Order: sequence, then structure tokens, then C-alpha cells
Amino acid sequence: MENYQDWKVVTFNNNKDSNKKKESDKKISQKSSNQNTKMVIDPTFGKSLATARQTKSLTRKQLAQQFGVNENILGKWETHAEIPNNQQIAKLEKILSIKLPKNKKIIIIEEE
Repeated sequence: MENYQDWKVVTFNNNKDSNKKKESDKKISQKSSNQNTKMVIDPTFGKSLATARQTKSLTRKQLAQQFGVNENILGKWETHAEIPNNQQIAKLEKILSIKLPKNKKIIIIEEE
């Protein structure tokens, strides 16, 4: 009797195809804008963030660790040197249990 082993290739996940699909999904979901836009944050955001952090008796370092960013970034947000995106603001709201002002998108009109 012959020893016969059937060696068929079994593929559970084809990473090449799934990566191509993910890339095409990203391209589809990204909105293309014909107009120039800019994100603007409420001028009270930094003060509100600092006050909420201090009310919770948290240092920048402690809040940064809970949030998962560098404490310098929180300092820049509090002083308006950088602007967080709305997802980051939502996460801060959950951590601090408060409402913070969100970014607003404005359209820049270029005059000729």
C-alpha cells in the first residue's frame, strides 16, 4: 500500500487582497473638497480644558497618561499653540466628564 499525502494549500486570509480593499475604502471615504477650509476652535477651549483638569485635581502629566499623549501636547492645547481634532475633544470630554467647545470648519473665500 502506498503512503499518499494530499498536500493542498489552504489560505485562511489573503492579506494582499484585504490590504487593497482597505486602501480603496480609504480613498472612497475621504471627501474631496473644492473649497479651502480651516478648522477653528473656540477661544475659551484652552481655559475650559485647564479649569476642568484642575477641578478634577489632575496634573497635565496625569491627564496626558489617561489620554495617551505627551503632556506637552496638552499644554499646547491649553495655550492654543495647537488645536486638537473633534475626536480628541470628545475623548477629553469623557475623561473629564464635561462638555468642551468643538472645532468648527470655516470656508476660506479667496478674493481675486
